[in-house]
Amino acid sequence: MDVNCKEKIRLSYLSLDFGTTSLKAGLFTVSKKQKNNLDDLKFELESFPYQNGPTNLVLPIAKNEIDFFAPTLTNFLAALQSALLFFTNRGYNLHSLNGITVFGCAPTLLVLDKNRKPISDLFLASKFKAANRGGFGYYDLQLLGLLKELGYNVDLEDSKLVYKKFKGCLFIPFTDYVGYLLTGVARFSVASGKLKPYFYSNTFRGLFPSNCKLGDKVGTTKNGLTSFFKNTNIPLYSGGADYISDMIGTNFCDSQVGLLRCGSKEGFNLLVKNRAKALRAKIFGFSVMPHPFIKGYVVSKIVEPFSSINMEKYLAVLDNNFLKYIKEENGVRKIVLCGGSANNIEANKIREKLLGESLIVSTWGRYCGVAGGVGLMLYRQGYFKTLGGTSKFLSTFAQKK
Repeated sequence: MDVNCKEKIRLSYLSLDFGTTSLKAGLFTVSKKQKNNLDDLKFELESFPYQNGPTNLVLPIAKNEIDFFAPTLTNFLAALQSALLFFTNRGYNLHSLNGITVFGCAPTLLVLDKNRKPISDLFLASKFKAANRGGFGYYDLQLLGLLKELGYNVDLEDSKLVYKKFKGCLFIPFTDYVGYLLTGVARFSVASGKLKPYFYSNTFRGLFPSNCKLGDKVGTTKNGLTSFFKNTNIPLYSGGADYISDMIGTNFCDSQVGLLRCGSKEGFNLLVKNRAKALRAKIFGFSVMPHPFIKGYVVSKIVEPFSSINMEKYLAVLDNNFLKYIKEENGVRKIVLCGGSANNIEANKIREKLLGESLIVSTWGRYCGVAGGVGLMLYRQGYFKTLGGTSKFLSTFAQKK
């Protein structure tokens, strides 16, 4: 089956979301001519669990413990192969795609040698636990922790030697590495050119590829390193980190709607158009960054995984003061749940209780991020003139899924 149909009146896109425990994939088709009519939006979704879970590691670096989990590259790529074969076996001709986007598990990092081959099957995925020591940043510590696990006896004081030893090598996030395999072009996806990406520090800056903005065209499959898309010319668009893609792709520029990403970590995102109100969020421990595409600010917070064990931590984040901030100061009237555990019935009962009955909680499910990636890709291609188009796209998806 040609996903564009014989009449070539449809556009088709493949969206890949690499999560903590599985790869979620979606193939979407939309009308090529009737851009404002999404009634004929079609999609197929599937999840591909990893064979082996991540390995938990705690490394002593400069008298500071670095705690992270290290999934294997082999398992992630095996899931990718399964996804491509799944859609092929379902009768879709993936060589006729109009675009591919890849995003997911973040922050992650691979180390490629001078021949652009991974030096290990391990890559870093931080648990956000590290402190600044000796003038070195948070991500320097994580990077040194990864090198330690790979067998390189390094410490903070050895950073210059590390840089010299790895000169000519490349440090790249996993999702961008998938993009490199598909296009032969190495990039580092960031929400905005003004924002310093994860792991990108003054100490190791020369070891990273150049940046690209979310939704940018990275390259095409004609120069790819994989045989699956051989002799094709499909554009690949930057997807970046999953929580970044979610907050841009699914928070759809509505300041009265909040997004609660329910994955291996809970992440709350809210668009605030007033700068003073946005900065007030810092009082509650939330980070604030300019929205990369529209006028406004993204207020966000990543908290611990949702479970009964850390309920007190979760309560500390979603306390009365915070609810007052989002409801009274910003008029939030609805919170959308998305991510891997968005359909966890028991967890959602507790979430609704914590958030309050006055907030209408809408559950869009674990594939919402996959759809959000496509919405962002369509916006950056000009299919939608404004991000409001992605709002309609996501709403239509939520109703049909």
